[in-house]
Amino acid sequence: MNASIDKSTILDWAEKNFGTVQLFDKRRKKRLITIAERLGENKGSSLARLFDDWYDVKATYNLLRLNLMTPKTIQSTHRNLAYEDMLNWPKDVLAIEDSSDLCNGLFSAYRSDRKLKIFILNRFCPLCR
Repeated sequence: MNASIDKSTILDWAEKNFGTVQLFDKRRKKRLITIAERLGENKGSSLARLFDDWYDVKATYNLLRLNLMTPKTIQSTHRNLAYEDMLNWPKDVLAIEDSSDLCNGLFSAYRSDRKLKIFILNRFCPLCR
């Protein structure tokens, strides 16, 4: 875990970004927040290494196996919040999510009299679908 970020900050981020995802069961929502929190604490770790106990690993995979657990569903609130943050950022933003699938997508948004450029290089790019 990054020493400059404490656990409560990561938990607040996880709750804000994933706490409103519609999973139709409070246990699923709690599990998703826990997964996001653990990923925030252990960047780059595999899902199997996020938890010490096999029950939690299995519960994570069981949750992600559900049909309603699509990237669009899971990331909807997070993407909206990230987009708002980018619009309010005082300078240009270069956002690279996953460079394994490259695209030349350029997404432009306008704020006041200046143009905010967000380059999206990932498999979720709207121009690549």
